[in-house]
Amino acid sequence: MNGSGSEPTHIYDPNHTIFYAWKEIIQHWKYLYEISSQNHLKGINYMSASEVLNMYSKYRLFIKQSKSVIH
Repeated sequence: MNGSGSEPTHIYDPNHTIFYAWKEIIQHWKYLYEISSQNHLKGINYMSASEVLNMYSKYRLFIKQSKSVIH
């Protein structure tokens, strides 16, 4: 999961166009697809929808708890 929830931040450089940013995001998604495909070939199963939802729920709880600690 590390990296899959991130984005290429260099796309926000004001010297680049929106089209450059879109191209970079699509390339990022292609990398994620290739990594996922290679892992699946090695026997690593894709996450089920319920696993994704469970992970997202835990993430939201973590963010909520983090905000209460900061404030």
